[in-house]
Amino acid sequence: MKTKALLTLSALAMLAGSVQAGEYTDGRIYGGVSGGIYFLDDDRRTNDDGLIYGFNLGRFFTENLSFDVEYTEFLNDPQFDQSVILENNLRGATTRYTMHDISLMGRYHFGEDDGFRPYVAFGIGATKHDHVLDRATDMSATLGLGFQSDWGARGHWFARVEADYRYVGDDSSLLAEDSYGDVLLKASLNYKFGADPRPPVVIAEAVAVDGDADGDGVPDSRDRCPNTPAGVAVDQYGCSLDSDGDGVPNSRDKCPDTRAGAVVDLDGCEIEAVIDLRNVNFEFDSATLKTSATEKLDTVSELLASHGSVVVEVAGHTDSVGPEDYNQGLSERRANSVRDYLIAKGISSDRMSAKGYGEARPVGTNDTKDGRAANRRVELIVLDR
Repeated sequence: MKTKALLTLSALAMLAGSVQAGEYTDGRIYGGVSGGIYFLDDDRRTNDDGLIYGFNLGRFFTENLSFDVEYTEFLNDPQFDQSVILENNLRGATTRYTMHDISLMGRYHFGEDDGFRPYVAFGIGATKHDHVLDRATDMSATLGLGFQSDWGARGHWFARVEADYRYVGDDSSLLAEDSYGDVLLKASLNYKFGADPRPPVVIAEAVAVDGDADGDGVPDSRDRCPNTPAGVAVDQYGCSLDSDGDGVPNSRDKCPDTRAGAVVDLDGCEIEAVIDLRNVNFEFDSATLKTSATEKLDTVSELLASHGSVVVEVAGHTDSVGPEDYNQGLSERRANSVRDYLIAKGISSDRMSAKGYGEARPVGTNDTKDGRAANRRVELIVLDR
């Protein structure tokens, strides 16, 4: 019964280990045969040393740790010594007995998973002796030292040579009046079943490639203007050339020879002191901007954003139709409406003031329709560059 229980526990241990094997790639099961000699403890009431043979089934669960289920049979059956024969009146009866052992052995190996590898061995098991007058199964514990030699890196064959001390807790049989320990010297030849494992996959570390996404000849790691249009000449930093230094690249500069220090519009042309926002229109008799006006003001906001030092006055004007006081208020409301829109687009309020001039500064005659249309306007007056 004890032997069956040990076999069951051994099988469970190997199964559990197969789940834990994890990253170890050579988890093949191996089997082997062994042979050697044994030296019986002086505490045994027997007088023979002898030979042993056995077989094993095992598996490596990590690169260093293996477990085997091992069976060992003691040959040339040992014989009781004379004291046992006399005490138990065995004259004329057989004085020899059979003995075998089954164990779960663990081994911790040192070194790489090929070539010569020393190891320490440890295990538990059950040792059974059998005689017509006395039979018993006793628990055993084993400690040992050995070495393993592999034939070829990750091959099929390997050999072991090992010396073990096996302690048996027998204190009630004819063999011994107390527990005893035997020394076993043995060698084994083992074969790993299954195909050779594939070498572990080595994933090369990704090497960053310094590309040039916009194709301007400047690598992305140095490109300060990563979205330069195709075909545009660039400087060492990947930005479009700007020959006159006005902040507008040559590819968009319609006035390439602007004087130094001049404030320019988005086309690179110098801005006069007064910018006429003639296309900025309002709903009739109102300060509400038309949709077409916001498109123009979006361009103005980009211009002001590109010239952060420019300070302007938003000036509102009307024609002479209607009361003068009313026209004055309307011009102020329209100037503030434009200023508020530009602030909403991100232009600092500190850079803009708003002022209404009513009908006081006409640019055309109020006697004609076209003249009155010209007088209804909003202007940006540059106060500081």
